[in-house]
Amino acid sequence: MSQHNHGTYYFYGISTLLSSWIMSVGSLALILIASLFVDKLWLPAVVLVIEFFLLAQLSKERAESNGSCNILLYLTTRILLVITLVMVVINLYYMKFIDPNEFLNGTANRRIPYITILVMAPVVCVMIAWAAIMRNRLSICKICHNLYGNPSERGFLGKVFRNESRYQLRILLYIFGGITLYTTWYYWIHYSNVNLNSTDKVFYLYIPIIIILLSIVFLGRRYLKIFAFYRDNVIGEATEERNVTLLRYLIICDDLIFLRDPESADDMLKVDTPVALKLDYREKVSDFEVKNKFCHAVDISDGQVEVKYLYENVDRMAHSNIFHYLCRVQSRSAVNDSKLKGEWLNLYQLKALHEAGLLTRMMVSEIDRLYTVAMARKTYDKNGRRLYNVKHYTPSFKLRDLMMLDVDYNDPEWLLVAKNNEDRPFFKLKKFFRKYFKGYEI
Repeated sequence: MSQHNHGTYYFYGISTLLSSWIMSVGSLALILIASLFVDKLWLPAVVLVIEFFLLAQLSKERAESNGSCNILLYLTTRILLVITLVMVVINLYYMKFIDPNEFLNGTANRRIPYITILVMAPVVCVMIAWAAIMRNRLSICKICHNLYGNPSERGFLGKVFRNESRYQLRILLYIFGGITLYTTWYYWIHYSNVNLNSTDKVFYLYIPIIIILLSIVFLGRRYLKIFAFYRDNVIGEATEERNVTLLRYLIICDDLIFLRDPESADDMLKVDTPVALKLDYREKVSDFEVKNKFCHAVDISDGQVEVKYLYENVDRMAHSNIFHYLCRVQSRSAVNDSKLKGEWLNLYQLKALHEAGLLTRMMVSEIDRLYTVAMARKTYDKNGRRLYNVKHYTPSFKLRDLMMLDVDYNDPEWLLVAKNNEDRPFFKLKKFFRKYFKGYEI
């Protein structure tokens, strides 16, 4: 990939962050503007129309499989749904359940059952706080991880998406946290329920809209600066890292795994597999070449090793991918006598390194994926139904199972089965939503 194409690739990736922000906060500003012209009784319908538009956009982004981060669009669809429900409940209360005397004494006004921003701002704050608590446990994050891998597997742009999506959520929380505070203060101190005067409109409509527009300008300038920085400082250095195919091999023997000790190399800070080979970019690598390159790198005869394909992480825009393989050797001595440096670890030692944070991010992602898929395959069928009529049955796990188990580790459906199965609450409801409302995984 040429340096020009790298720049186009980076610019496109970074621009999706800005477009996502514009659509998300822009939809909130549009609702505020609509509240000037649409009766409060019908405003929930307008919110619902905007939500369906964002939902269609979210589905389009997923269909394009460009790997961009859609967490803000995902959360905005949820925010708009909650806003719609709150508005409908308030309208129903005013229509059916409110004490008529409140209209007579002026404590309630049929024409103004609610102030739009006083509904919107707290809902945004609560939903963003919920997302901050859930973090990577959100459905959209899990699906993205299943399809594209973690940020370390996706390279530069994956890390940008991770950092900037968190930054956007913080900014949104600060903006609407501040709006919630000042609008609530104004409501209790200055607001009169008779009508919306010009001052009320300034506080409830114009200031929030201006803040939203300024946030778009602020983030637009931020992403232009980020792109300029990476264009000048990273693209030239990273060019060799694009157009690359990486082959990663996990070496096992019986129930042991061979890992490279970080003390054996100055360039490593954490424990990782000792064999990771870079090739010129290609979409496929033959089984013969995979095995041959491993044997040559390790200096071991091909009769002493069995290689199994696991899964692939691919970034087609950047023309880079990672193929993950499992290598089973006949004896530990074959590796001990090779030019590799490291040690054999059992499952408990591997788990201890994992929990202590001593494995590289790539290694953590590999172990988590293989364990998750293997346990899902041993416990459930492809539809999430239990293989054994025992609730919360947990089968045993051994490293040697990874080679012998009849399962496609590259199939993301098994990761979804691990997340949603008969042992999880609302299994059938979640399955229904996933089937008929693809933007609304819950």
